[in-house]
Amino acid sequence: MESVVVIKPVSLLGALSDFWHASQAFLYKECEAQKGMLFLWAPFFIALGIGAYFALPAEPPPFSGAVFLLICVSGLLLIGPLRRKTRLALMLVLFPCLGFTGAQWRTFTVQTPVLAHKIGPVEIEGRIEAIEDLGHGAGARLVLRDIRIEGFEASDTPVKVRLKVRGGASLRIGQRVEALVALNPPSGPVMPGGFDFRRYMYFKQIGGIGFSYREPVVVEGAPSTIGVYDYVEHIRRNVAAAIEESLKEPQAGIAMALIVGRRGAVSDEDMEAVRAAGLAHMLAISGLHIGLFSGVVFFVIRFLMALVPSWGLQRPIKKYAAGCAIAAAFAYMLLAGANIPAQRAMMMTGIVFLAVILDRSPLSLRLVAFAASVVLLLFPESLLSASFQMSFAAVSALILFYNATAEFWGRMHRKAGFTRKAALYFLGVCTTTMIASIATAPFALFHFQQFALYSLLANFIAVPILAFAVMPAAVLALFAMLFGLESFPLHLMGLGIEAILDTAHNVAALPHGVLRVGAWPLPALGLLTSGAFVFGVWNGWFRGVGLIPIIGVCILIYYHKQPDILISSDFSLVAYKDQDGSLYISNRRKNAFVRENWEQAYGLEAGEAISWPREGREGDIICGEDGCRLTLKGYHISYIYTESSFAEECMSADLILSPGPLRQVCPSGAFVIDRFDVRKNGSYAIFLEAGGMHMENTASLLGRRPWVEQLDP
Repeated sequence: MESVVVIKPVSLLGALSDFWHASQAFLYKECEAQKGMLFLWAPFFIALGIGAYFALPAEPPPFSGAVFLLICVSGLLLIGPLRRKTRLALMLVLFPCLGFTGAQWRTFTVQTPVLAHKIGPVEIEGRIEAIEDLGHGAGARLVLRDIRIEGFEASDTPVKVRLKVRGGASLRIGQRVEALVALNPPSGPVMPGGFDFRRYMYFKQIGGIGFSYREPVVVEGAPSTIGVYDYVEHIRRNVAAAIEESLKEPQAGIAMALIVGRRGAVSDEDMEAVRAAGLAHMLAISGLHIGLFSGVVFFVIRFLMALVPSWGLQRPIKKYAAGCAIAAAFAYMLLAGANIPAQRAMMMTGIVFLAVILDRSPLSLRLVAFAASVVLLLFPESLLSASFQMSFAAVSALILFYNATAEFWGRMHRKAGFTRKAALYFLGVCTTTMIASIATAPFALFHFQQFALYSLLANFIAVPILAFAVMPAAVLALFAMLFGLESFPLHLMGLGIEAILDTAHNVAALPHGVLRVGAWPLPALGLLTSGAFVFGVWNGWFRGVGLIPIIGVCILIYYHKQPDILISSDFSLVAYKDQDGSLYISNRRKNAFVRENWEQAYGLEAGEAISWPREGREGDIICGEDGCRLTLKGYHISYIYTESSFAEECMSADLILSPGPLRQVCPSGAFVIDRFDVRKNGSYAIFLEAGGMHMENTASLLGRRPWVEQLDP
């Protein structure tokens, strides 16, 4: 008798139930794998709150962040330790509230009036807070505080102003000076969505920038008892003077950048070569410099202690040396100007040596998360800076890589002779440079629209010179300055700097050394950071989800459109991009800073933009006595020199641009942008699309925030 196989129909409801339970089990397993990893997410969620604050179009009501933070803390206290899932959800809300509140509080504490428009010539009086020698006979840059401006009420006077002055060699920190100056508000973005210099200056409490018509006159000497800040600035000035006396250019400019954090004396030619070679990080005081400086102190102190048998055998000399290294890092931070990147680097270095003192591993993502959280809470504005993003990206990537390959490096170092150790060192330098370059490349492309393709080669040569020659000589020079014997160690430092500069110039001269791209949209950076964070921190199969935002970044960048027309905030420059991607600009001799930033934003080299003709045809534009006409993507654009041609252009143009005042409306409905518009709204970006023109301006994107001055219409 044949057997009969009975196939029972699978219940759809049962299949869904099985899938649901399997998914729950998978998610539970993934969440269980995150035990001990939750602290690593603290800086991420703090950054979300800070980002939300800076993205607001208007300043939120006072104490709004504190109210939400208080609600979250109260919820945690009421729930108690039992309801774990609810408590975790509240924690995910608490950290963004903490970041939002920290950013709002920081904005309130640094509050300063910002000039609404250009003033001057006007008499100003103030006390010198900082002096930076610009080198090459270019004078000096002063930061003045305790200011009095002729015709200004105290409530309208900025806390600080920055002035460029002639001479300045005889000026000293703490002196009260008087000068005839012209002052401008800190400039806004050169194009909508660009870097906001106003916001950067606001958090430095600088509300005006300008120049002095003559050398300032000292009206009051420096006080006999000065504060710690003034004392440190005085030391920095003396150190810079000693460097200038012992070294010649260009070594002196680089040495001042490395020791006292002043890059103004570095020539444009050297700076461009250093950037093109991928060595720009060497001129900005960061974790590399403070780590090398304190590392030299650590090893020297430990070596000297080890020479004394009673100390080396009976005392924890490594911990003593680590304590001295922390003190050295703090002193170097002050000497370098104690700016936010230097403070962040000092904090990271201090945490590493603190881990040595506490017998903990210094290569820990927990330490990075702690340092990032502290920096974000103390200086929320640093989240928006390239230095913060690049430094923490590099450190995190290096720790993840070396933790994953620790067994390999340990196995290779065991019983290694001198030759193998030397080979491993160079392999380590090469690997470290490669990992750091890969980790920071997206941020370099976002902020600077360029990446040095030969940076691995340049760093492979230059980093050992910096680590084993330049920074040890800098430590020795600073110690020798106490006895007036700094000439020889500074000379050694100069030889190392010369080798680094030769490397930079030779590598920069190689063909196709720089990759240039157009500006990225801001959401691309947020998606990239989020995806990389999930991929690096999540512990489990769910880590692959981090690749989805990274794929989204590629799509965003591919479909991102650059503006077809740009107008500067003073209407001194107008540019358009033709169908072939070439950039045409109204005047190459005016406002070189804006022009170079526009070229960079379009992924072009400096000076690559093509100038409009005064008369005749160039590309798609035709210029005559009364102005220029341009046909672009089917739109007719007129750039008029005089108001008399306005009526005629209204008959045919879709867009009329006028560097002069018009205050007229086209009966035909054509868009009109004149001097009054840019004075009120800042720079413009115009997109010519099939469905019509889309316009953006800096005022609409920045909103009404404390650092955005509201210009008089």
